Amino acid sequence: MKNNKLLVIICCAILAVVVVFGVVFGITKISKGGKNPADSVTGFIEALKNVEVEKAAGYTTDGNTGSLDLESNNEDAVEMVKLYFKNLQYSVKNTTKEKDTAVVTVEISNKDLKTIFAMYATKAYEIALSKLNGNSNTTELDMETEMLEYFKTLFDSQEVQTVTNTVDVKLNKVDKEWKVVVDEALTDAMLPGINEVNESLGAGQ
Repeated sequence: MKNNKLLVIICCAILAVVVVFGVVFGITKISKGGKNPADSVTGFIEALKNVEVEKAAGYTTDGNTGSLDLESNNEDAVEMVKLYFKNLQYSVKNTTKEKDTAVVTVEISNKDLKTIFAMYATKAYEIALSKLNGNSNTTELDMETEMLEYFKTLFDSQEVQTVTNTVDVKLNKVDKEWKVVVDEALTDAMLPGINEVNESLGAGQ
């Protein structure tokens, strides 16, 4: 059955985001962080919204997942990731500091990715089933194009709810600069439902 590329498209959309967060941890020579915790959080979020991976990395604590020059080597992934962050809105609510650690409370709103991928999977199944039953003369390339265009429209769809979360972003002071600790709570606040989608895809493999 020649419908494997539909699943590939779904997985690539997820992986594009995973790559970005992986790169943030993996770059060893990075730009400077913020001079205060709130500026670091704001700088980190703005850099991710613009898919400025190295700049985002400058606001984070060190990691060890390897490196990948996403910006120059994978333009398609960059454009895909921009979709994830295009509707993201945030507001810094509070900052607490204690020596070399800090917590910045941020209210973050974004489209529900769990709903987006559920709608996308349903559409993919319908198109694939129609082709399998001989009800469509659409080529595999046309199917891919149609599905990618449909996926893009979901980020502007009124059917997809906006989720608002308040998250406590942890920071550590490193060489007099404040670095964001990127954890599951922050990831899920910025990309609502992404962890559940990731788990669902993993369980289906």
